[in-house]
Amino acid sequence: MDTAKNISNKITYLNWLMAVLMVLYHLNPYSRFNFQRDLPYDLFCKLVDILGSLSLGYFFMMSGFLLYYKSTESKAVTRKLKGRVTSLLLPFLTWNVIGLFFRIVMDQKCPFTNVDELIRGFSFFPFDGPLWYMFCLILIIPLFPILARIHHKVLHMLILIALTVLSIYCCAEMGKQHDGSLTEWFLRLGNYLPLYYIGLYMGLFHGNEIFSGRYQNQGYYILGGGNFASFLCNID
Repeated sequence: MDTAKNISNKITYLNWLMAVLMVLYHLNPYSRFNFQRDLPYDLFCKLVDILGSLSLGYFFMMSGFLLYYKSTESKAVTRKLKGRVTSLLLPFLTWNVIGLFFRIVMDQKCPFTNVDELIRGFSFFPFDGPLWYMFCLILIIPLFPILARIHHKVLHMLILIALTVLSIYCCAEMGKQHDGSLTEWFLRLGNYLPLYYIGLYMGLFHGNEIFSGRYQNQGYYILGGGNFASFLCNID
């Protein structure tokens, strides 16, 4: 097996593992299981929260990496934008419609009462809640044609530093904001933007080295360091 195929398989396995952790997180053991509340159970629930944050950070980073990998090739921007319609936009709309259907069936009522609530349900606050991550990626996509054409590493590093400062601010403010508002939504997005940008940077400048095996270990270190930062930002 060649190196590129081997690394691609590792990414696939890691995606599967992180998806399992995300499903476990969304089971929400605090509210869905009527277990006795004691220290071991509380520790288990906290572990689930941490693993959920780690897996979400991973997916933000990997999304940035895969989008910007080989984005400098001829017609790559157009091809990748078209690809995101079928891999991102259509699944978001489809699963949100399915989520809306199940909410109507389970709650025996329509979850929206006006056009504004319907628009919010198909954008910032999906009827299928976990889809908020996909809408984050959709919201970031318009920057792709611009950022993919910036080939100066120093400029990208300056943007990453600025996003890291923004993330620190968002982490601090998130502790004060638990009202389900649009402000809280953007604070949550800001918390993960540096991880997305690390993936962007790696895909744009070091994607070929990673898939050739020459940059493999460094890639693991950056991935692990970025997700550890995500862990620190989500400690209550």
